[in-house]
Amino acid sequence: MDANANPTHFWTAILGLVAAIVTLLATIGGTAGVFQGGGTTAGGQGTAPPSPPAEALTPTPTPIPTAKPATATSMPTPAIWQKGTLELPVEGENVDQAVDLDTDEIVRDEDEDGRLDADLAARVDGDEILLEPGLVSPDGGFYAWFVTVNDEPAGRNGCAAEEGKRVSSNSLQLSRDVEIGSHICLVTTEDRIAEFEIIGAKLTGRQRWLEIRYTT
Repeated sequence: MDANANPTHFWTAILGLVAAIVTLLATIGGTAGVFQGGGTTAGGQGTAPPSPPAEALTPTPTPIPTAKPATATSMPTPAIWQKGTLELPVEGENVDQAVDLDTDEIVRDEDEDGRLDADLAARVDGDEILLEPGLVSPDGGFYAWFVTVNDEPAGRNGCAAEEGKRVSSNSLQLSRDVEIGSHICLVTTEDRIAEFEIIGAKLTGRQRWLEIRYTT
C-alpha cells in the first residue's frame, strides 16, 4: 500500500467490498429458496405450491329401506242380496202362500213355478203351527232347507260355517222348536245363505200370521 495513501479511504473501500459480498450472498440464497420452494420460472409456468391437505370426508351411509309391515287384509263383507220384514200367513185368506227370500216376493201354492222358488212358509197342522222351508215340491220335498236354530243372531259367517248341516226336521213347530226371538239360518233355493228372526206373531182371529225379519 502506498504510504502516502489515506488510511480512512482504505478501510472505507474494504467495508464497501464486504458489504457487496454480503449482499451478493443474500441475493444468491434468496434465489435458490425461490427455486427450491416451487417459485415461478421464466415464462410464468412454474409449479404450483402444494395445496393444504383436504379434510377427511366422512362417507354418508345410505339408508337401508325398511320393509313396511304387511297390512292385514280383511275379507270383504258379502253384499246383502235382500233384506226386510214381512208377515208370513199362517191361516186365513192368504194361506198356502210362501216367500221367496231371493226375490222378496210372495209365491202361491197353485203357481207351480213359484212353488219351486219358495224358501219359507207357515201352516197349521191340527193345533200346531209349523214353519217349513218353502212349499212342498212336486216330488214331495223342499228345495230350500233349514240349517240351524239359534237364540242369538249368527250373521252371514255364522250361518255359512254351519252350511253343511241340516235341522233334523223340515217342520219347525212354534213353541217347541222355535219361538218369538229365535234366529234360523237357511239355504235358499238359489243356494244363498239367509237368516230370519221371528219378531212377532198374531195367532188369534181369522187372520193369523208370523212376523219375521230376514237378510239374504
